[in-house]
Amino acid sequence: LAEGKDPRTIKVAEIMSSPVVSIEPEASLREAAALMLRSGVKRLPVIAKGRLVGIITDTDLASGSSVGMSDILSDLLEMHRESVHFDAPQGMARGICEVCSMLSDTLENVNGELLCWSCRDGNR
Repeated sequence: LAEGKDPRTIKVAEIMSSPVVSIEPEASLREAAALMLRSGVKRLPVIAKGRLVGIITDTDLASGSSVGMSDILSDLLEMHRESVHFDAPQGMARGICEVCSMLSDTLENVNGELLCWSCRDGNR
């Protein structure tokens, strides 16, 4: 929540992102990822014929990615790095493994890199 704001009285308009950056359903994953990076957002509304038809997220991109998108996924991971905290006892987070580029719910910080369980165990 916005720092120093009372969640009971704050209005959405005070903290929302504006202007809205959107994408069309026909756009490629690469185009969506590039637009997210340029705009500094993690979600894009998908607009067709002036109507909201869906939302694409950075997590959606990671799960639908192929080998050719590893650079873009690395950049998306960097966008998240500042918001990932390892204060929990197990220190696990969700994101993209920096070794295999796969989406994982069990990332751990190992010597400054976010690694999935498989890469931590040396199975890749």
